[in-house]
Amino acid sequence: MNKKEENKIKNWEHLNSHELFKHSRITLIEDDVKLPNGQIISYLRFANTGNAITILCIKEEKILIQKEYSYPVNEVLYQFPGGKVEKGETSSQAAKRELMEESGYKSTKLEQIGWYYINNRRTDAKMFIVLTQNPESGHKTQGDLEEDIRSEWIPFSTLEKMILNGKIVNYSVLAAWSFFKAKKM
Repeated sequence: MNKKEENKIKNWEHLNSHELFKHSRITLIEDDVKLPNGQIISYLRFANTGNAITILCIKEEKILIQKEYSYPVNEVLYQFPGGKVEKGETSSQAAKRELMEESGYKSTKLEQIGWYYINNRRTDAKMFIVLTQNPESGHKTQGDLEEDIRSEWIPFSTLEKMILNGKIVNYSVLAAWSFFKAKKM
């Protein structure tokens, strides 16, 4: 065996799966897998119940930021508009719908600028990053029952200060902003 083959990371072998829990928002699966060393283990993961989108909504060197209560951490967190990509929707279609639901803005020009795995240790679901510029005011449409969202436009520099000061801790904001900044370079 040469050094290159020696350092290669090997895939796990899937043996079987069974569903432990099912809800409209989450399904928990237990897989039996064989590791490269031959050991068989049980591995918990979430079934992919859909991908999601984060929307970078920009107007005149300002970005749309939102505040929303997050029950699991019991805090009001900053976020970008976004949500689930429904079955049969493209990331652009989902972004248009979510932007109207959460902020009341509408946009016809949307560009997917990247994606990342939401939680690669537990699901293969993806978060798509969608950019829109100069949206028009519209009418906020009905969103999810548990959403109470407040939106405001802030300068890019304010967003970056909030990140540096630890006021923004939402992974989707941090990842989307990092991707946007890297694309601009």
